[in-house]
Amino acid sequence: QALASLLIYLCAHTLGIFTFVWGERVQRKTFRETKMSVVARLRMQRENAKQVRSLHDERFTNTN
Repeated sequence: QALASLLIYLCAHTLGIFTFVWGERVQRKTFRETKMSVVARLRMQRENAKQVRSLHDERFTNTN
């Protein structure tokens, strides 16, 4: 009886630790992917703003 209870206790804790570690890995991966997406979006926005400024400057110099 005691051995069976100990075995169930150990299995439950092992499963809990496994679930926690797996969840942490998934969460960290999701965070990294989200961060990379935000960085890429900011990079594209900066590049777009740079191109818009360049077009405005080009139009201004062509009209004079």
